[in-house]
Amino acid sequence: VVVGSGHEMRYGIVPMADIPAPVRRAYGLTGNADGLLVNVSVLQRNAAGQAGTSVESRVSGSVRRLTGQDSPLEFQVIRTGGAVSYIAQAPLHDREPVTFLLEATPLQSSSGMSARVVRQFERARR
Repeated sequence: VVVGSGHEMRYGIVPMADIPAPVRRAYGLTGNADGLLVNVSVLQRNAAGQAGTSVESRVSGSVRRLTGQDSPLEFQVIRTGGAVSYIAQAPLHDREPVTFLLEATPLQSSSGMSARVVRQFERARR
């Protein structure tokens, strides 16, 4: 969780193999089960500083390999009920630490939030 001015950015990165195929299809995730799913949500904080409802935001990011090669993440918006989140697919590089650079700015704000996240994943063994 990254806290900004009146908002917070929450993110998660999971192997596609952990997401059932019918769910991947329902959200238009066309990549194979060897990839990763990046999920970002931006929530407005109330007067007590607690996270409230999700808000429309500009979300961008990239993945950087150990070689220094950057690949942009292409986020798509997902609306479920009154909630909004952003998802992108990323390649999974077996046992290689990769750096995710994530940025989000609520549409009604000029203050953005960013996160630098290093993760290492293993391909699912079949």
